[in-house]
Amino acid sequence: MNLFNNREIAITIWLFAIFIFMLVKREIRESLLNVIKAFFKIKILFSIFLMIAYTTRLLIVLHLVRLWNTSLLKDSVIWFCFTGILMCFNLVTSKKKRTFSEKLLLII
Repeated sequence: MNLFNNREIAITIWLFAIFIFMLVKREIRESLLNVIKAFFKIKILFSIFLMIAYTTRLLIVLHLVRLWNTSLLKDSVIWFCFTGILMCFNLVTSKKKRTFSEKLLLII
């Protein structure tokens, strides 16, 4: 069984090419370094750690009630990295917290 499909492999190749391009350009490389420094601030790392702990507990509970298994691990990691983190930070930084939360609950 293949772990990644052709689309995921192509996206990885393109992202790698863009990353190499970013390292070649001096201005972009300096900006990228600032982004990496900002990512490793304690508040952001603490938030991400809490999100990892919450998601892990949720997946364990779902596994115990047989609604999740290890074949869904890749999808869970992709969801966490792209959707879960964005939703959490949007919820925290939203000026209208109640409105965003209500929209989020309506989507679910």
